[in-house]
Amino acid sequence: MLMGMGLLATAAVQRPRNLAVVVLDNEHYGETGMQPSHTAFGVDLAGAAKACGFASSSLVTTMDQVRPCTRHP
Repeated sequence: MLMGMGLLATAAVQRPRNLAVVVLDNEHYGETGMQPSHTAFGVDLAGAAKACGFASSSLVTTMDQVRPCTRHP
């Protein structure tokens, strides 16, 4: 996601009704040698999504925070 942040802005502007974006973040750039990514230093992807215009965005760090989807298209 960090290497393609434009996706957040494009998706927020287009507002497709059937789109959900899930980012699984291990805080490393796996493609380039496992260096720590910007999220390891505090960059907030959920906040970036909100700033781009997503109606809903949240950071989930434990399984206790996972909740079932209650919205239907």
